[in-house]
Amino acid sequence: FREAEMIELIRETGMADIAILGDGRLEREQGYSTVRYTLRAIGLETGEVLAVAPAAVEIDDRADIEEINEVLGVLADQAGARLAEDLAAVWAQ
Repeated sequence: FREAEMIELIRETGMADIAILGDGRLEREQGYSTVRYTLRAIGLETGEVLAVAPAAVEIDDRADIEEINEVLGVLADQAGARLAEDLAAVWAQ
């Protein structure tokens, strides 16, 4: 699904006020790679991005897929914690 399609599907269920979507990617450079993971909280009624929480780390460019997936899991946890803090701050206003 494209992001807009996913948001619309979630909106149609009527079971949530926000959608939290994430994406991870690997950017390879000579000698190292950067693993990036970003979470976005999107208000379903307006489509407004409520918060964005990126996380990234450099790893050896020889890392295998298992190591990369492990790093993505850690980054997802970090981004999730940051997103929760940012959403709490937005809602406190």
